[in-house]
Amino acid sequence: MPHVLEKLIMLKKRNPHITYLYPQEKQTMALTKVQIVKAIHNQTGFLKNRSSKLVETLLELIKSTRASGIKISKFS
Repeated sequence: MPHVLEKLIMLKKRNPHITYLYPQEKQTMALTKVQIVKAIHNQTGFLKNRSSKLVETLLELIKSTRASGIKISKFS
């Protein structure tokens, strides 16, 4: 079973219209929440609503952590 990153790379190949955030710097894919939810659903077999809740929870955790001034490290 492919790793989540491999799934996202395959997603990019199938959807070449996905743009890059900083083309002059590091090539970083811009993903939507829907694409992330689908990748998690496909990778884990979780129901889509569970995958969606997981993504929402993770993003809220990241937002609240960043807002409090705490740096999230080794998250590349």
